[in-house]
This record gives sequence, C-alpha cells and structure tokens, in this order.
Amino acid sequence: MPAYAIVAERSSAQFHHPFPRKQGGPLPSHSILIVDDHATTRSFMMRGLWDLGYQCQEAANGLDALIRLQTGHYDVILTNLQMPFVDGLALSQHIKEDASLGSPMIIMMTSTSSALIESLAYGFGIREILSKPCLPCEVDRIIRSERLKLPSAA
Repeated sequence: MPAYAIVAERSSAQFHHPFPRKQGGPLPSHSILIVDDHATTRSFMMRGLWDLGYQCQEAANGLDALIRLQTGHYDVILTNLQMPFVDGLALSQHIKEDASLGSPMIIMMTSTSSALIESLAYGFGIREILSKPCLPCEVDRIIRSERLKLPSAA
C-alpha cells in the first residue's frame, strides 16, 4: 500500500457526533472537508460545524485531502495554510487546476499571513482567509454570505 494511502486511511474518517443535533430551525446540508495537521483543530471545527448542521469529514494534510477529493464531493474545503506533504496553497492550486475535483469554496485558516500569501491564496481561488484561532461560526458566516443556497440562520 502506498504511503499516502496509509496516511489517508489512518488520519481521516466521517465524523459521528455522539449527541443529536439541536432542534428548532433549518439546518445547512452542505458538506465540508476540514484539512489541518492538528487533530485538535480538526475535532473542534468538526464538532462546531456539525452542531451548525454541516456534514463534515477530515483530512490530516493536503495530500490526504486530494485523495478524498478524488472519491468524494465537498461543497466547502476548510484548510490550514501550513501542513506537511501538501500545504493549503498547493492544495488550492491543485483544486483550481483539476476540473475533475469540482469547484468547492475554499476557506483558509492561518496563524501567519502576509500580503504575498494573501495574493497567492486569492489567485488560487481561496475565497476567505481566517486568522487562527477561528471559530466554526466564522466559517458558517462566510458560507452563508457566499449565498450557497443555505437556509437563513434560525
């Protein structure tokens, strides 16, 4: 088995929340792939976005995300900038250049930003850059503001 397949197999899975979602209002149904090399960040974002009604999967790095994109459809990619193997910018560039991967909205999280990074990011189709630490409600706000046909907030 190739090394990248082992990484993908060990590091990613569908998130199954142990508690039922809160009732009382329409919930978004868009799927989000959360890409970050820190398990704590992935878990925090997955739980928060799940509570907001999103279907979430995770990837431990950009290479893992590219593997997932070849077999699944995601409406939104929430990616970290700095990761091993394939970073957030390279991931975004691959998505932009490969039409078979679809055209998901890409949101990037970073603790280090500069004018050069922002220029490259927007050039690769990243819609928004969030400064870490960021919250799931910030991601929800961006998705809703991009008018991805989500129901209005309850």
